Amino acid sequence: MPHPIMRAHPLRFAAALLLVVTLITGCSQTMNKLDPKNVRIKQNPNPKERYELTFTIHDAPGPFDSADADIHYEVSNEACVPTDAISGAKSKTPNLILPIPLTRISDTVYRGEVALDLPVAENYFGLGVCHWMVHGAGISLKIQSAEFGAGIGRADIEAQNTVPSFLWKEYYIHPPMENYSEAGVPYSVYSGAPDRTKYFSIDVAARKAVL
Repeated sequence: MPHPIMRAHPLRFAAALLLVVTLITGCSQTMNKLDPKNVRIKQNPNPKERYELTFTIHDAPGPFDSADADIHYEVSNEACVPTDAISGAKSKTPNLILPIPLTRISDTVYRGEVALDLPVAENYFGLGVCHWMVHGAGISLKIQSAEFGAGIGRADIEAQNTVPSFLWKEYYIHPPMENYSEAGVPYSVYSGAPDRTKYFSIDVAARKAVL
């Protein structure tokens, strides 16, 4: 049976999937190889913009085997990035994806801390200082071969908001394929679902960390 949200809102579902899967799937690792050459990104040893993220699961059909989370940084000023020697186009925007250490509070609650000012602004390419910004953070919850994700963007982290994401229960019980991944959709999409009882949710709540 097709997922009703995927059928009714394919473009919005694809956008949500791209945001969360970028944060929490196979590319979730420290990425220090920047085009056009390898550059090691320096990290702030004493970051000040620290936030606590709490991930809370509601109404899932059962427990999850594992939980992993990541935060995604990217350079905000492309002028500091060199052009490709062959095409003349700008090289790929440098980005950094780092794991968020999680503390398991209960079967349904995980907590971790992030720092928005972790990457150091520096002249990495000799074209001026590269400034970094957070794209977002996300969690990946795995059950056998299925993976479910939820994320939160920079603006919501800074505003200390709680962002809910909604996922279809049936795919927890019967994934449509091996190694299936699904990103949660926002309330604006979930509210149009014909039967909301068929969904579970993951809340991502941001709070300023106590320094």
